[in-house]
Amino acid sequence: MKVNTYDILLNPTAKSFGDFISLHDTTQMEIRENQIIYQFENENKIGSLSVMKFQLPMLALSQEEKEIYVFKSHYFFQLETLLRYLPDPTQQYLILFYLSSNSDFKEIDNERYSIHKKGDWIIATSNSNPKPYSLLFSKNTEFRGVSIFIPIIGIQSFINAPEESYLKHFEEPVLVYDSVSPRTRTLFESLMSNSMKTFWEMMDFQENLYAILKTIFDQLSQNNTNAIKYLLKKGDLEAITRARTLLLKDVTQPPTIQQLATEAAMSPTKFKSTFKKVYGESVYQYFLQYRMELAHKWLTDNKMNISTIAHQLGYKNLTHFSRIFKEYFGELPSKYQQTSKAL
Repeated sequence: MKVNTYDILLNPTAKSFGDFISLHDTTQMEIRENQIIYQFENENKIGSLSVMKFQLPMLALSQEEKEIYVFKSHYFFQLETLLRYLPDPTQQYLILFYLSSNSDFKEIDNERYSIHKKGDWIIATSNSNPKPYSLLFSKNTEFRGVSIFIPIIGIQSFINAPEESYLKHFEEPVLVYDSVSPRTRTLFESLMSNSMKTFWEMMDFQENLYAILKTIFDQLSQNNTNAIKYLLKKGDLEAITRARTLLLKDVTQPPTIQQLATEAAMSPTKFKSTFKKVYGESVYQYFLQYRMELAHKWLTDNKMNISTIAHQLGYKNLTHFSRIFKEYFGELPSKYQQTSKAL
């Protein structure tokens, strides 16, 4: 079977990065003040790529040291497709990939395959890592993603992380983890859907971008080099994923820590520690976030009234539900329904 292969040089300023979408493609390019948008199609793939540049709000850095590049991508691979991300230490970047795939895909390291389930993933790496990083997608795969390039010198100037954390050891292996909390997923999806055509859309984009960076930096600061090696163990990741499925099976009543630990075949202490390393939140906080994101979605979709939503999420006290919702989103749930009525 033919495998379609694309090499992507991990340097956002290099022309070869654009080769992925410009060679042998039917391409349309739109240049706006704040981004370049490519639309392309050939017999192997259909999709779009948006390229944007921002600056970290750090006055002490030079312009080059604080420039952030953001790539929004949306591909449909008609053939089995291999994406090979090639290192380029010319200027060192920490690279955060958010990707959402509608089918399982493979991570390839020295001809060894690791299977990643369809859904949402975050990948952290640097372009100073000497080994290429490859992802293999099956045919008829839809792949959406956001790639954020942050200069390492900029990170080192403002991140106060423990010496053993990942953010102090950029030469460490690629970190791949299914750790997209509902809140983080919402932030990334807002970047994907934002067209940046108006001033307010541009402001929203930057606000959500910086919120993402803070969330992921906080999480990476907690992960030391030993934790990274631990996270890459396929068996432990699969065990935690099974426990997460059990946790979210019934949003009205979460299982106990003992039940979750049994599902993951771990002791309760190890389970709680591993869950936080993988998902960046305690079990309780992750479950709370999931319920609040569901409440927010149901409110904005106007599918149910507030009392019904609270009941569906297991809250017996409407006042208690409204208070927690406000703590999480900064506004009472009643404001959303007032807004929808006004519209």
